Amino acid sequence: MSEFDRLSSLINRFSLKVTPQQGVQVNLVIMGDIKTQVPTKILLAPLSFLGNVTLVDDYIMFSAGTDWGGAR
Repeated sequence: MSEFDRLSSLINRFSLKVTPQQGVQVNLVIMGDIKTQVPTKILLAPLSFLGNVTLVDDYIMFSAGTDWGGAR
């Protein structure tokens, strides 16, 4: 198939860069249960940054800054 449909064209231009970060503004956080070490939540703010995250029975397993981009 030589012609792209709309979805194929969009996916072809899509890019995502994830940079692991701690102690700075991030927009992706994966939280885990303290007792079981199992991931429990994913917090994502694709167009901004996450504020302070309230931890009760969870801990931050992974945090990162993401850049959603693509060719126009």
